[in-house]
Amino acid sequence: MLWDMLEKLCIQLTNEPLQINVFHVDFEKAAHNAVLEKFPNCVIVCCNFHLGQSWYRRIQQNKLLLKEYLNKSSEIGTWLKCFFGLSYLPPNEISDGFTDLLSIAPTNMFTEFTDYILENYILPDSDFPPVMWASAPIENYKKLWTNPRDAFRRAAKKSVTKSGQKSKNIKKWKYEDEMSFLRPHMKEKDSISNIESMVSDDDDSDDNEDQCKESENLNSSSEDTHESIQSPNSLTSTLQPFRKPVSKNSFVSKKKKSNYQITIRNPHLKH
Repeated sequence: MLWDMLEKLCIQLTNEPLQINVFHVDFEKAAHNAVLEKFPNCVIVCCNFHLGQSWYRRIQQNKLLLKEYLNKSSEIGTWLKCFFGLSYLPPNEISDGFTDLLSIAPTNMFTEFTDYILENYILPDSDFPPVMWASAPIENYKKLWTNPRDAFRRAAKKSVTKSGQKSKNIKKWKYEDEMSFLRPHMKEKDSISNIESMVSDDDDSDDNEDQCKESENLNSSSEDTHESIQSPNSLTSTLQPFRKPVSKNSFVSKKKKSNYQITIRNPHLKH
């Protein structure tokens, strides 16, 4: 009934019949049958999150199995967590991956759980075959991986003080233990010291000071020579050191230290 209403609405709005090629849904067999009845060629894709929920609920039904799963140092718990990684394999490799997990089982006490997965999710004629829920990671997962990696790096930096002693007051990141396998592979970037640049800057400043002193000496000597030369028929009583005029008739020389101005006229020009 719902699909009939959606199909009519699609025709009214787009003048085209409703066509669904891929349908994302959880592990509800009734919902799968309803979609396939209306769209026989539709591909059913089940949610990876709900897959994990279904398997975890199965673990919760066995108290001993749940205790081992929650124990972080348990070999059985680590083995159980590996099953949740099957969904990241291509569908044609699920059977081999499941067989490999059975071959490394620490015990044969929990065959009820493995039989449940085999009968409902692994076999080709099961209710939810691997083609529904298994797929190899795409390129976007590489970008999504940087989020937990960077979060773990930040948490690791916060847990260590500047003196190198571990801090006790900082709240622990909830996934820090799960991501701790990255710790041996973490390496801080080499920091570049600025001591050498400071030394080079000091050397450059010393050279600049020497150059300034030499230029001051040259200027003082040139001023002395210019003072010894007097212009004939000068209208002023005392000439200051000669400088290149800005205009044809006169120029103004300004000195910051003495704060005075002197105007020198060129005697060779007619006024």
